[in-house]
Amino acid sequence: MASRPRELYCAVCQEVVPVLADDDRRCSACGANLQPPPSAATNAAADETNLTSFVNRLLQVWGIDPENPTSQPAADDAVARLNMFTAGQATTTEVAMVVRGIKGEVILIPADFGPCESIETCQLALAEPLHGNAPLVASVKDKIVVFERGVCTFASKIQRAQDAGARAVIIIQTFDVWPYTMTDSKGEGVGLSIPAFMISKSQGHGLLRYIQDHSDAEASIDVRKNARECVICQVDVEVGAEVVRMPCQHVFHTECIKQWLKIRNSCPICRVEIPAKNPQATSAQRNGDFLWSEWMS
Repeated sequence: MASRPRELYCAVCQEVVPVLADDDRRCSACGANLQPPPSAATNAAADETNLTSFVNRLLQVWGIDPENPTSQPAADDAVARLNMFTAGQATTTEVAMVVRGIKGEVILIPADFGPCESIETCQLALAEPLHGNAPLVASVKDKIVVFERGVCTFASKIQRAQDAGARAVIIIQTFDVWPYTMTDSKGEGVGLSIPAFMISKSQGHGLLRYIQDHSDAEASIDVRKNARECVICQVDVEVGAEVVRMPCQHVFHTECIKQWLKIRNSCPICRVEIPAKNPQATSAQRNGDFLWSEWMS
């Protein structure tokens, strides 16, 4: 039986290289001397050190001294309470809708089930009944159907629109919770083939009134996949990644934000603060300012 080749590590190529001969100590790719491969613990420690160094450099670019004694790390219990979850399509995708006759675009939140795809310009239609709790009575074939949340499940609304030949669904949020991701806890959406999106309460009711006043209203929906970037590491947030949502709703890779919060107790994007580790007041509280985080718990 042939002996199993040993594995040594090339620090230049940063790869593990199989070695057949005992005196073979050079990398076949670059010629550098090989060494025993680092342990998993060493790799993990190096990764954490590299990430901490990157965070420190990023702070310096932004004009913040990470060694400044006034820099306050976040409290451990505040970090533990943060919303940690696995990123789905609603987290990694940005969706924008343009309605003909309305200036600008509005951001929609895709459902966390069913397809998620762009829709070319087509007519908008209000569902009848508006909650979609019964078969639709008005023609919605090849249209984007607008429902209001409530009475029945998200999946059942979408299914009725699909059965009626609709191209896509928009559901108006009826609570003051935003952003909000639609889920399918009952598993009713297995056979869905059209995309569904949620619009905020205020913008949704504005859209509803616009459609009532403009029977020929049209819209297009642009789905931008892998559009969410973690600003700390500057790498896209992909489906399946472990992420954290700060109270301000900004999302980061879990390990990135944990390293950041060891130095600063605020969001890297908007500076909204969470409780600091030391007992003294946060900078905003010392200045007598209001904190967004007070209303985001």
